[in-house]
Amino acid sequence: MSADDGITSTCQFRLVPTDYVIDSKKGLEWADYQEPQSEELAQKTADDSLKQLEEKNLLIWSKIVELVRLRKEADKIELKNLKRERVLKEINRLKEKKKELEERDAMEMKRMEYMNEINQLEKLEAMEVNNTLMKQQQVSDLYKDMLGKVIEKEQQERRV
Repeated sequence: MSADDGITSTCQFRLVPTDYVIDSKKGLEWADYQEPQSEELAQKTADDSLKQLEEKNLLIWSKIVELVRLRKEADKIELKNLKRERVLKEINRLKEKKKELEERDAMEMKRMEYMNEINQLEKLEAMEVNNTLMKQQQVSDLYKDMLGKVIEKEQQERRV
């Protein structure tokens, strides 16, 4: 189309961003070069755009509400996990303490058994010493009796 044909065309770039998409490979579409729309059509397009924006806004807010709900749920789960971890740590601490107490009690029991055995040994030694002393006393008494009889015999022999 040249100016020599006698045909004059006007090309205006439309400024409504929702009516066209610029593709980097294709460039502008034919709709981008069309005549401006009428006032009613522009109002309808604006109303449609506003309606779309409101719908998108509502969708975004519903997503935000969902995200807040999910965040609260995640916080609850995290809090439960933290409580569970704390309880498990406390259980492990108590198990360790119980184990230490059991080991200490076992050592105390061994010590008491050892002391009991020592006491029994001391009693047995005392009994053995007493038996030995008693036997020595008996032997001593026998010797005294025998010596007394020998002395008595000698005295009787001297008298006779």
